[in-house]
Amino acid sequence: MAEGHPDLTEAMAPLVWEKLPTTTDSLLLLIDRGTLAEATTHLLRRGHALETPVAVIQWGATLRREWVVGTLADVATRAESVGLLLPAVLVVGEVALASERLRWVDLRPLSDKRILITRAAEQAAGLSRLLEAEGAEVLTLSAISIEPASDAAALDRALTQIGRYQWVIFTSANGVRAFVERLHHLSLDWRAFKGVHLGAIGPATAEALRASGVQPDFMPDEYVAEAITAGIGAVAGQRILLPRADIAREALAVDLRKMGAEVDEIAAYRTVVRPLDEQTVMAALARRPDAITFTSSSTVRGFVAALPELDAAEALRGVAVACIGPITAQTAREAGLTPQIIAEVYTMPGLTRALVSYFTTLQAQTIQPM
Repeated sequence: MAEGHPDLTEAMAPLVWEKLPTTTDSLLLLIDRGTLAEATTHLLRRGHALETPVAVIQWGATLRREWVVGTLADVATRAESVGLLLPAVLVVGEVALASERLRWVDLRPLSDKRILITRAAEQAAGLSRLLEAEGAEVLTLSAISIEPASDAAALDRALTQIGRYQWVIFTSANGVRAFVERLHHLSLDWRAFKGVHLGAIGPATAEALRASGVQPDFMPDEYVAEAITAGIGAVAGQRILLPRADIAREALAVDLRKMGAEVDEIAAYRTVVRPLDEQTVMAALARRPDAITFTSSSTVRGFVAALPELDAAEALRGVAVACIGPITAQTAREAGLTPQIIAEVYTMPGLTRALVSYFTTLQAQTIQPM
């Protein structure tokens, strides 16, 4: 027998089980070796009836907790069917029937919910913290990564001639960060922007600008040209710089040009679809998430690209699809998915609130009056 690895027959020896009381109403056992079937066999030999209630609890004091309830006759099979493994706690006796009392009390709205997030790994932490604060267990499956533009020459040229523009409109926090990195690379700062107005699409983008040391002049309520022109006035004859992702939608630039603006779209960063394989995706879905979040159109495309042989909607059957806003939701629909959750505020806190609202409402609907 190797040191530190007791022999199974020794660990489950009859002598150990013979020390258990037989008259008590309930038992609480930690089983860390062998199998659940062996444990139930020993309990039956000790005189417990086949119909004795038993609960198996795994990771009981964590957000990953799982449990099944059955009898000595079938609990091992039930546990195996849902993937419960050792170590686990066995609750033997009538108390096992009180399944709602077998978990530690957590009244947070997303308690017992698994949320799968598809953001870039370097950006996932913020959303994870927000969801975990509401009680969720977070699973991460990064469908994209954010990388510098493959060629920064065009952006550098625009920055050194920034006085040619009346407006610079940022459409994402990633665009702000990439823009500021090139500013620093060229030994420039916001003082070079005298007379140039800054616009931010969405509160997260505006916050990224503030964090870089400058206050946006304008933040429209919606990501559409009409909302922008309503705030900044007529754009005819004005030159506008749009630093964006390499695969960003061109709709905003097209609409602004139709209104007479001269628009320079420049890729400030790249959104790269990560090479997820089908096995990785299906392993994540096997954890039975309650919802999957998409925080951009590219996360939708990255996820769907990993399932070339499968129908994405079928793969996500029973999983609520949560989108950060209407544009991402439309991309999800085009991919054959049906978004159940669309954030009204297009930020990570807004998406979190939308998830909380959805599951709170769902829970209320399932509670039947006595």
